[in-house]
Amino acid sequence: MGGQSGVPEILGDRYELMERVGDGGMATVYRATDLQLRRDVAIKVMHPHLAARQDARNRFSREAQNIARLKHPNIVDVYDFSVSSDETSFIVTEFVHGETVSAYTAAHGPFMPQAAALIGHAIAGALVHAHAAGIVHRDIKPDNLMVSRDGQVKLMDFGIATAVDMEGMTATGAIVGSPAHMAPEQIEGDELDHRCDIFALGIVLYFLVTRRLPFAAANAHALFRQILEGQFELPSRHNPQVDRQFEAIVLQCMARHKADRYATAVDLQTALQGYLRQFRISDVATLLPRFLQQPEVFQYDLKPGVVRYWTDEGTRLAAAGQLALAIDGFNRALAIDPDADAPKKALTNLTSRSRRRKRLARVAWIVASGLLVAGLATAVHRSNVNQRAQAKAGELRDGVARGAPTPVPERAPRWPDSPPPPKAEPLAPPADLSTEPPQGPTPTVAIDGPLSVQTKPETPVHGQRPVRKVPTIDLRTLGKTPVAEGTLTPLQQPEPLEVVQVDVVLSCVPPSAHLLFRGRDYPGVAMLKLEPGSYSFECQFTTTCKECSPLRVPFSISRKDAATGAPRRFFRGLETDAPR
Repeated sequence: MGGQSGVPEILGDRYELMERVGDGGMATVYRATDLQLRRDVAIKVMHPHLAARQDARNRFSREAQNIARLKHPNIVDVYDFSVSSDETSFIVTEFVHGETVSAYTAAHGPFMPQAAALIGHAIAGALVHAHAAGIVHRDIKPDNLMVSRDGQVKLMDFGIATAVDMEGMTATGAIVGSPAHMAPEQIEGDELDHRCDIFALGIVLYFLVTRRLPFAAANAHALFRQILEGQFELPSRHNPQVDRQFEAIVLQCMARHKADRYATAVDLQTALQGYLRQFRISDVATLLPRFLQQPEVFQYDLKPGVVRYWTDEGTRLAAAGQLALAIDGFNRALAIDPDADAPKKALTNLTSRSRRRKRLARVAWIVASGLLVAGLATAVHRSNVNQRAQAKAGELRDGVARGAPTPVPERAPRWPDSPPPPKAEPLAPPADLSTEPPQGPTPTVAIDGPLSVQTKPETPVHGQRPVRKVPTIDLRTLGKTPVAEGTLTPLQQPEPLEVVQVDVVLSCVPPSAHLLFRGRDYPGVAMLKLEPGSYSFECQFTTTCKECSPLRVPFSISRKDAATGAPRRFFRGLETDAPR
């Protein structure tokens, strides 16, 4: 068996190679028999082109010694390894009877997020143990995770990448590691630490709930660009059972910058444990084997409790006025069990109530618009009346200036708040009704003030008609204060005002935070209608982080937002430098 590939059939005078079970960029894996203990083992043999260098063999031996110290139920045990003087470098580990997580998920997945969290919790525990010993895996992927027949998940190939990466390249010129699972800093060639393992575990969690990898492209260049730019679809797009909490854990693991990820594997394991406790799942050591041995039965039994949790959560959020989050909770319950009656009825009642509120808001808007239009019409009518009054006053003033007889003014319209016009004095009857035209000089007209007109008094001549006084004309009888000549301009009709409001959703993350907007306290989320302009709201995290200071979130709304018809969403998450 081994002689065909240049590897002896018996290694270390003890291990007989039986069959080839896998190949990697750095080693070939064989199933072998331990001739002394009569048990199956797995042997990873370094490729000859890498083992040809003495410094590579020395480093491989040092790493093998470090890995052999790792003793954890979720890490494959190391039994033996070659010394640096041997021509063939190899590591002997336990042989896991089972299948890889990749094959297991392809056969039974995608899984509910609660089941995926069980697997992630176990792998995170293995990383906690390895990182504490100063060992970084750097090649975590579903093919390096084994599901054993007794219901355990085992992490393999610890330290192989670290041991062989002295040149940074394999013989084929490929970067050490699996491209689709690499962290951005691995691609950029930066210094690596334990957080690259956290990034890779986030990809494993994504794979468990979607049965696909977040990054996929036709060539390595396009794949690396996706990873560096963080271009991937949310897992909830492929599996509606994925809730906000689990998705937030995955996204934090896969953050572009390692400073934004979980600081340690302990933090990640704590987050997964807290997520499971929401659904009253606490005994991971007992439940994980049950799930791995009978995944369909386990998830069938898990569904009623998860549906009940999301139904109760949706009811609580609806009572708190957080309708958007409540609807999301009911939809999450129906995604797990479409035939569940409780969330279906609750969602129907909530949506009908929301539609009634929208109808009432629409009616109120129509009434307000009608009142505004009526007010504008009244203003326009007043403006037109005033214009006509001013025009008549101007004509009267011009006629008096030319010496034309003064017409009796029409009665001006009165408004409730206008003073009553004074009564006009009756004209005195003429002393002589002779039809002969008057003789003598033409009366001279003098204008006293802006609009007061009087005739110059004259002594009557015998036989002639006496000159009558032209009464003073006070334009206050027209209901308007006099305006100086040459300044009368028609009033412009005001343009109708358009009332624009935009649906806005303001939220703080986590939802338990308090949201303050315009002096009002909202429990995490506020659904409002606002006119275009600039605003700000504040998130307070008194329940989740007493040491965190409030966050002020400015935002603005334009008239273009009203044209789209879609609500604008603004949110802010918890940001703190406080110790975890």
